[in-house]
Amino acid sequence: MNRLGIMAGGLVMLAALCSCSAVIQGGPLSGEMDPNSHFTQCIDIKRGDVVVDGFNTVPNSGKQVAVVDKVAFADPVGLRQIAAYIIPDNGELYGDLTGYPPNGDHQPAPPGLDWGARQNAAGARIPPTPGGGPPKGPNVQLMAVAQSSGDKASEQGINVWYHVGDQHYHLRTPVTMIAVVDGTGQTC
Repeated sequence: MNRLGIMAGGLVMLAALCSCSAVIQGGPLSGEMDPNSHFTQCIDIKRGDVVVDGFNTVPNSGKQVAVVDKVAFADPVGLRQIAAYIIPDNGELYGDLTGYPPNGDHQPAPPGLDWGARQNAAGARIPPTPGGGPPKGPNVQLMAVAQSSGDKASEQGINVWYHVGDQHYHLRTPVTMIAVVDGTGQTC
């Protein structure tokens, strides 16, 4: 092969690499989420409890379907993720609680949570949300379920990797969860 052929092949490969889209932070599932605002939910657990992070919404403010590729806790300690769901929700959020959803060890799920329409998060298709989500329209909830171990379990939000068409996005939710074994009277 001559030098001109090698250079042409190299230019074709370089053009192909440059045409790849970079991962963008946030995107249409970030809604009104302020990436700089964080808050912490504290719950009491028993070692081995199933815990639910159900304080995250991901309404699709875009014009195309968003497809979730992967969901994982950010910096988990003492938590093993066992499930993650995308759930239509016309009411209040599920919350950070113990027990497997939708009823758990605490109470029935809020009436607006459409548990029957849940999708496994990986591969879930989130159509554009009318009104872009609350307060103008319905909501879409992201719920992660984990098994706890040890005396303290925590995570620093939930990472969501997704795409719309050929564009890939990463979103990190701003809700931190801390679970303490027999944590009565303890503060997080």
